[in-house]
Amino acid sequence: MKGIEMYAKIQELKELGMSQNAVAAQLGINRATVRHYWNMRADEYSKYSCSIRRISILDQYKSIIAGWIMRFPCISSAQICDWLKENYPYDFKERTVSRFVKALREELPPGLQTQVDFGEMALPNADGTGSTKVRFAAFVLSHSRYKFVYFQSRPFHTVDLITAMNACFVYFGGMTEEYVFDQDSVVCAAENAGDIIYTHEFEAFRQRCGFRVHLCRAADPESKGKIENVVRYVKHGFLENRLYPFDDSTLNHCGVSWLERTANAKQHGTTHKVPAEMFREEREHLRPLPDTVESCSATVLRTVRKDNTIVYCSNRYSVPVGTYTTQKEVEIEAVDGILKIYTVFHEPICEHRISPERGKLIKNKNHDRDKTEASVRTLPLIPHIEKMLKKRMMLEMQYSQILKSDFDRTFDGFVCRDNTGAIITPEYVTRHFKDVVKKYKLRPLRFHDLRHSCASLLLANGVSMKAIQDWLGHSTFNVTANFYSHLDYQSRVSSAEVIANALGDEAETEENESTNEKTGS
Repeated sequence: MKGIEMYAKIQELKELGMSQNAVAAQLGINRATVRHYWNMRADEYSKYSCSIRRISILDQYKSIIAGWIMRFPCISSAQICDWLKENYPYDFKERTVSRFVKALREELPPGLQTQVDFGEMALPNADGTGSTKVRFAAFVLSHSRYKFVYFQSRPFHTVDLITAMNACFVYFGGMTEEYVFDQDSVVCAAENAGDIIYTHEFEAFRQRCGFRVHLCRAADPESKGKIENVVRYVKHGFLENRLYPFDDSTLNHCGVSWLERTANAKQHGTTHKVPAEMFREEREHLRPLPDTVESCSATVLRTVRKDNTIVYCSNRYSVPVGTYTTQKEVEIEAVDGILKIYTVFHEPICEHRISPERGKLIKNKNHDRDKTEASVRTLPLIPHIEKMLKKRMMLEMQYSQILKSDFDRTFDGFVCRDNTGAIITPEYVTRHFKDVVKKYKLRPLRFHDLRHSCASLLLANGVSMKAIQDWLGHSTFNVTANFYSHLDYQSRVSSAEVIANALGDEAETEENESTNEKTGS
């Protein structure tokens, strides 16, 4: 049932006093359809039906309009209407063309286009201390509506986008011919008389992968409405009411699980098809990945400055002293919020937690001095710590059984790992130690200060300075003595008393001798 017959039946049942829900149930149609015709007068229906028939006139221009859309993905329906009027003798209506173009955009061929956009949302921290702003890059295949999302807790830069795109390539198992973005600074460095100038890293990445890029206006529903819907869906369907787990990799694991069980498994509201099922067909049309994903990784070169630092995203990051004299360039790679620095031969140098701020110096204090053999040491395992480590090992085994293949086995054998198996960096511990201090209302304290506390406790309990030197890994005894001799107050008091007593006895003896001489005795 459709057309005038459906309209007449709806009006007839309405006159009988039936509700919209009851009419929809009796006619076996959607309630939205009933609502659309509910208050429509007969003359209004006549005009509406004429506009519907006018759409069929556009069918003869379908291939032409589709060609324009493929060549110019950001073209508006108003411009398409104007071009039709310019080239063909018919009174095309903008609203009619807009509906036709909207339907045509939904019919993009498989493997042609991926739309990309960014979003952010503040999540409360899992331990109740404040919140963390989570940023994400969302991807959607225009044909099948198959989705992918990449999360991180810092602003996106070009290198981060490349990392996210590599992860997307792997998740989809291939690439589409073109990618649609906003004119975002992550992708676009500048615009020169209409010509887009891409950032250096992104342009090099695009050339290696061989895909096309189309940049469109922000919040443009005609050219990238699909991805804007996905961004809203991620915010309100996944992130809303969720706690931040203090770890981007854990959030990404949860995100992939959500994609597989919900976002890609539910029937799409527009296509009325399941994205995962449509993707099985579209996968065959995707372009193959490069020989290795690493060949298109987010790795770039940086010049080492005279002060032994490199510049990344408007911040300076330190490298070990002497790096400037041995190599003028280093290779950098941003992975999961960590900036990894290598030699040009990809030998590891150091790594830093990437700062979300700008104009900062991120410095590792160890880069100011050379490490000695004393810094590498073996110490006895305290029973209390041994018990904690065994408990942690059992918990890690449970997580590996839950996550199965998603559990990271790269660092098997390491002690400090998170719940997904990824390594916990020293910067992570230092950064979150502030939260512990705040939680227990302690005075301002650095994580490194615990090292001084340990030395003070050892000294106060009678441990020799030489033994403390071994625990701390100082190169010489003098270093330990200079740092901690001022803490041994009790021993200094005792020493002073011994000296005072000795001097007191000697002074008393001299006084007695002097008295005897005067009396002649």
